[in-house]
Amino acid sequence: MNKIKKILNYRFSSNILLILLIIGICGLLFPMLLIGKYDIPSADDFDFGLNTHRAVVNGEPFSAVLKIAWDHMFRSYYATQGTFSAVFLFTLQPAVFGEDYYAIVPWIMLLSLLSGILIFSKSFFSLFIGKKSQKSVSWAITACVIIILCTQFLPSPVQGFYWYNGAVYYTFFFGLSLILYGMLIRLAVKEEHDKKILLQFGIILLCILIAFSNLITTLTTLIILVSAFVLLLFNKNRNWKYFILPLIIFGACFYINVTAPGFSARQEEFDQRPGLFGTVWLSFQYAVTQLYQWNTIPVLALYIFLIPVLWKIASESGYGFRLPWLVSLYCFCLQAAMNAPTYFAYADPGPGRIEDIRFHAMIIMIIINLFYWEGWIARQLKVNGAPQTSGLKLSFLLGVVLLFAGGAVLSEKDYPVTSIAAFQSYRSGEAGLYKHVARQRLEILNDNEIPDAALRDFPKKPWLLYVLDISEDPDEWPNRSVSNYYGKNSVRLMTHDEFEQTLDQ
Repeated sequence: MNKIKKILNYRFSSNILLILLIIGICGLLFPMLLIGKYDIPSADDFDFGLNTHRAVVNGEPFSAVLKIAWDHMFRSYYATQGTFSAVFLFTLQPAVFGEDYYAIVPWIMLLSLLSGILIFSKSFFSLFIGKKSQKSVSWAITACVIIILCTQFLPSPVQGFYWYNGAVYYTFFFGLSLILYGMLIRLAVKEEHDKKILLQFGIILLCILIAFSNLITTLTTLIILVSAFVLLLFNKNRNWKYFILPLIIFGACFYINVTAPGFSARQEEFDQRPGLFGTVWLSFQYAVTQLYQWNTIPVLALYIFLIPVLWKIASESGYGFRLPWLVSLYCFCLQAAMNAPTYFAYADPGPGRIEDIRFHAMIIMIIINLFYWEGWIARQLKVNGAPQTSGLKLSFLLGVVLLFAGGAVLSEKDYPVTSIAAFQSYRSGEAGLYKHVARQRLEILNDNEIPDAALRDFPKKPWLLYVLDISEDPDEWPNRSVSNYYGKNSVRLMTHDEFEQTLDQ
């Protein structure tokens, strides 16, 4: 009994806890990156990469490939959408330079997302960490937990990390938006004039890139930019003037994006749209659904784990933490605003890649709310000088137990843990088989003596790697995309009888 009490009373130092979390994150990311070598292009990767791939095959220099991507970007404004920066990246999907380069897709997406989380977390919590706690690593511990949540429990990791076209459109730009928010926070508190000008330049560059990305990220960023500007004015912060130019540039780029002729043409394809008031109602309704649908047992466990960590920052801060209910209301409205573009466009929440960035945003905003309410309670109870880490060990044990117990159960149901799924896919050999069949297909697709290609179906379709495939009908759009990409007259899947005949040969 005494040993048990001793264990429960033991306190981890923050540095040791941070090291353990970093080791844990490395362990979780390893299988995710490992199966990246089995990743292959799919669906829109072929459409957007068509001309750049041809240029590479024909031996044209990289400058010519970039010129093709640039031209495609402007043509898309009239044909499909005004998301210039996104389309430019679409055309440069890694497989255009060689199929094996597609393995870097999860590296790109994770680098953007993790960088964004770290930069934003550091900037945000630095607002509340006092001079006596400048060496605190609590912000880094919080960032590590956010990273675990955003990589392991998102709705569609295949579209968020492994499918280039979908992931670069949403996950990549969401990561950039977090970097932008972190830079905006730093701009708001900077005192040195020269550093503010340099920071403003970086902010403007990110504003241009993000304003020409997906409408969910652009709308959210515009709301945050306006809110930050108004808040600085209200608080008589002299740095408000440095926000004017980024806000004007972002607003102009956003207007060009949403008024693209191609975007209007795409809107006409959907005749069952709910209108303005219907969109608002559905967006808020779905925001409530997201709260109970995505906050599963392991997610809640990690919130519990963070309570003493956030308490340490909040209770030692000199910030007032006024009007916490207003902060919660603002975050809930921002979450609903992220739902609005898809409901307004086609009365639906949208595919998994869109749900992913909404999930990331929800996680970050819930943790911000948890922190802010803890700060408000600390101020009300005037406990700034009381010890804050007494419950850290117990919360840590509870969080770990619930994480692994809940994760093991959920991985067998509708919400698999990403790293567990990646490890299982690798260990079972299904990922390797998936890539093996893809290589067999590639031999046929690159054979100029076969104008009409009949390809073997994938016997296993890994949950983390498979997005969409061709069918037996050569006139289906995925088939046409693949046939154009590889210069074939037609491409289709083999029928069962055809495949049996190849086995007999």
